Amino acid sequence: MEYYANPNQHILEDLGSRLKHHRLHANMSQSALAEKMGVALKTIQNLESGKNPTLETVVSALRGLNLLANLDQFIPIPGPSPIELAKRGGLERKRARTIVLKEPKPGEWKW
Repeated sequence: MEYYANPNQHILEDLGSRLKHHRLHANMSQSALAEKMGVALKTIQNLESGKNPTLETVVSALRGLNLLANLDQFIPIPGPSPIELAKRGGLERKRARTIVLKEPKPGEWKW
């Protein structure tokens, strides 16, 4: 699926479909997953159809389907680039910052 070309709703539907496939592969009914997650059956139905699931619902479903280990593949933790580390003397970034370009003084030559 080309994610950038699709609206959020299509991506949510794809995520719900994938979770449904994992649920069926585990031979688990919607009711059984709902009970395992501690949510209503309608929550599972909404999740699998992509109807605005909360992040907590998605994490609970991953836990209920024993898929939490896949979070590292879902959003991997980015490592610092070697060039960035060299520029910073081995220190990692702690915050983002906007670079403000210095305006030339009046009468100062500029390109």
